[in-house]
Amino acid sequence: MKQNQALDDHGQRTQSEASVEGSNAQEVRTGALAKSRFPWRAVAVAAFVIPINTYWVQHSEIVRETAQPTMASLLFNAVYSLILLTAANAWVGRWFPRFRLLRHELLLIYSMVCVASALSGHDQIMILVPLLSYAFHYASPGNLWAEKLHPLLPKHLLVEDRRVIAGYWQGHSSLHTAENLKAWAGPVLWWLAFIVVMAAVMIALGTLFRRRWTHGEKLPYPLLALPIEIVDSGPALWQNRLFWAGFALAGSIDLLNGLHLFFPSLPELKVTAHDLIPVRNTPFLRALGYLPVAFYPWAIGLGMLLPKDFLLSCWVFFWFWKAQGVAGSMLGWSQVPRFPYVPEQAFGAYLGIGLFAIWMARGHLRQVFRWAIAGRGQPGGQEDMSYRLALGVLTVGILFLLLFAIRGGMSPGVALAYFAIYLCLSLAIGRVRGEMGVPSHDLFGGGPDAMLISTLGSRAFTPNTLAMFAVLYWMTRAHRSHPMPHELESLELGHRAGLRGLHVALAILIAAAIGTLSGIWGALHIGYTNGIAGVPSDSAYFGTEAYGRLDSWLTNPRPADPLAACAVGFGLGLVLLLLWVRSLFLWWPLHPIGYAITSSISGAILWMPMLIAWVIKAGVLRFGGARAFRSLHPLAMGLILGEFLVGGSWSIVGWILGIKTYRFWSY
Repeated sequence: MKQNQALDDHGQRTQSEASVEGSNAQEVRTGALAKSRFPWRAVAVAAFVIPINTYWVQHSEIVRETAQPTMASLLFNAVYSLILLTAANAWVGRWFPRFRLLRHELLLIYSMVCVASALSGHDQIMILVPLLSYAFHYASPGNLWAEKLHPLLPKHLLVEDRRVIAGYWQGHSSLHTAENLKAWAGPVLWWLAFIVVMAAVMIALGTLFRRRWTHGEKLPYPLLALPIEIVDSGPALWQNRLFWAGFALAGSIDLLNGLHLFFPSLPELKVTAHDLIPVRNTPFLRALGYLPVAFYPWAIGLGMLLPKDFLLSCWVFFWFWKAQGVAGSMLGWSQVPRFPYVPEQAFGAYLGIGLFAIWMARGHLRQVFRWAIAGRGQPGGQEDMSYRLALGVLTVGILFLLLFAIRGGMSPGVALAYFAIYLCLSLAIGRVRGEMGVPSHDLFGGGPDAMLISTLGSRAFTPNTLAMFAVLYWMTRAHRSHPMPHELESLELGHRAGLRGLHVALAILIAAAIGTLSGIWGALHIGYTNGIAGVPSDSAYFGTEAYGRLDSWLTNPRPADPLAACAVGFGLGLVLLLLWVRSLFLWWPLHPIGYAITSSISGAILWMPMLIAWVIKAGVLRFGGARAFRSLHPLAMGLILGEFLVGGSWSIVGWILGIKTYRFWSY
């Protein structure tokens, strides 16, 4: 898809398009010098926009649960902010041309907001902050945590003063007292350093692979189509009839459903996920399990922009998982605890994708090491950070992460395995986003800590290592808002915008730092104001999961589970087999990425939107060809933006008025 090109009803280029392309060409000429300098103006704007977005995300996900922006790959709050910023920029450009933001600045701001929002979201800082004090607040004579857990926990990373943390859990208090700020300052600075260093490691890792993926394997990065379209299209998109048809359809559904909450007499169109079989009174139905059906307009629109083989794989493998449960019930295997070992299979699948990506890039990586050691130039000039610098950052960063974990109590060998597995999974998630633009990636319960315990048993690890697993639970519980793919997409978006790779990397680190600080402040402020134990979200439950399982590991040590190891091997083997088959037969329609992402709830609830998008795409391509399908791109954009703008506006209404509003994306 050409991002700067839209088709009118007759498939011809419009006059407004030519005008937009002319203005873009002028911007390329006038912005060439600006791109050679560090984009301070864009960073300054992002520094203002990021705290607003992080607090919006946290209010939506913690306080009111009016939406779950970071549970999807495409962050609606970042898209919403980009649209507002682009509209405001057009007005500024008309009256104050000197202050008009250039194309590369708008795209960089979007990238920084995405990175910061992901870090502050549901699967990152929103879990981290409750973990910092949960074990001390909920210690009691009944659970004996003071005797069993407290001696094992790294005190420099946690807050143990019960007077300070009582206000966070109970509310009706204030964070902004000298005693509270002093108690939180030390652990927050430690975690700020950890998160920024982790971001730097991911940037360095992405730099080593980006050129191979973009130029060698031609990864399309489908999720970048939307922000580029918003910035580049100008009137061409907003004057397209198909765009407004999609926008009106999605927006009307969200508007009607939002009003239904306030006026129940109005009808409701049920498009969010619901169980197709709420009552299961037979063994077959119980084995089938949760059967979600959803018709999210934004997901259908996004699916229309994704590869057809991925769409097919999503709904086929959804039923493959269901077939495993039914087959296990029929064969009596359901008596085996945890059968069919879904997290283990999914972990093996993601691990296989990561290892395959490394294997495919082995020649490129050898050349990278030669360039780095020789200190010579590299292809692309300034489009990427230098490979020597990237390898240096990667080495120093990993060393810091290892020392951080070891000082926290983790055994050195376990720490090395832990971060090697985590970074391999991170690479896999970044790869599947770049190749297929997957709408969500969960991998719930499939982090390195859970898999090491599942396969080797808790007896294989020291108590201090197990305690550090609990403290780091915030980064491994689930991977829906994983920062790695957002950072990789930022590097690619910066390349397409003509920015220097080093400048983009520094901007990402600034975004990570601002996002971390504003995210932690927002989570603490919400807690001290509302009482984190009483908010609708799962914030309190995160601590129960992390420290409850630690208590269980110490009290009733788990033995090694050979079946769990077999499940990991099955997932790994199936992915490698499917990748091998695809390399032999170009017509093979199934992609292993579908097997990986539909293993958990966030991928499972999207099987129906992906099926609908597949039917539309396959039908139009078959009977109308590629030209006819390209003309439907504005319709897909309209479905996405209609839901994001109207649904996102309901979220803002709930935030401002402090009321519950329509949740257009949640589960």
